[in-house]
Amino acid sequence: MHAPRSRSRSRMPTEQADILAQPLRAAAGISEARARAFSSLGIGTVGDLLRHFPFRVEQEAGEDSIAAHVAMLEAKPSAERTAHIAVRGTLAAVRPSFGKRPRLEATLDDGTGTARLVFFNMPWLRGKLHPGKQGIVEGKAKLERSYLEFVNAKWTEVVEERAPAARSERMRPVYPSTEALPSRQIEETVAKVLAPACAAIPETLLPAYLAERGLVGLGDAYRAMHAPADEADFARGRTRLAYEELLTLQLAVALKRRMRAAQGAPELPMGAALEREILARFPFAFTPDQLSTFREIAKDLADSRPMNRLLQGDVGAGKTAVALASMLAAVTNRHPAAMMAPTEL
Repeated sequence: MHAPRSRSRSRMPTEQADILAQPLRAAAGISEARARAFSSLGIGTVGDLLRHFPFRVEQEAGEDSIAAHVAMLEAKPSAERTAHIAVRGTLAAVRPSFGKRPRLEATLDDGTGTARLVFFNMPWLRGKLHPGKQGIVEGKAKLERSYLEFVNAKWTEVVEERAPAARSERMRPVYPSTEALPSRQIEETVAKVLAPACAAIPETLLPAYLAERGLVGLGDAYRAMHAPADEADFARGRTRLAYEELLTLQLAVALKRRMRAAQGAPELPMGAALEREILARFPFAFTPDQLSTFREIAKDLADSRPMNRLLQGDVGAGKTAVALASMLAAVTNRHPAAMMAPTEL
């Protein structure tokens, strides 16, 4: 893999570049307690936050009225009258039910109609759901005799004076989180800094190089990871970041290899007599494949260029014997040799 040549670029304004190094508390305007919660995840700066990627994204339904959802489902064939939706309303009634399968039933009214909510194996909701409370319910709903019915849907209480605006359908990132710092709070904090932070990320590859490989820019990749338009957008961002990581690794390996080549290596010659002496130490004869492989390695060892070789073979093919013979070639030339193995030989 070859990296593109670098070229001079205009210098980024200091205040723009510095946002990535800014403490998260100052940049995002979060409380000290929340900053400590982020710190427990190893996140202290805006740059740290951008590198805290969601492990998946999921479709979040947009809000609509109960009547609109009923009309939408009634237009479908009877076998397809289910959908993942979200509605907002007021709890008109809450009824616990006991028996073999205890459940909690509730009626949600939004002024255009009512929906039936059923919760199984969620006893903690009994203390949270009361008539008169407002909230958003989201989940899979089905149409039952012109009524919407949700089973084990997600309930989010809203306070009227602080009620968020009705949301549109979108892709929601789900982050690695803690009890003190839920995924949605991480998402809210990311939203505060995402645009300026992504704009501050310097591009490492030339536009032509990106276009040739169908890759998005680095800033767009970070934006797509945290606020994707759809699953394909999320995949494009992840692909670019994976490419960046692998390219960096390949460049580091290539640079290390070049540095080693420049330093040179001691020549470890091995003639026919030395080969016979080494092979005679083994209580068995090498197979033709083992012998040819050993001689290839011996040829590399006799060169002044450092050897970097992978010896591959099935279990029991004799890789260890070939490696040991190669070590003896070094030892007989008065150089040390070491073997590291994960299992007992």
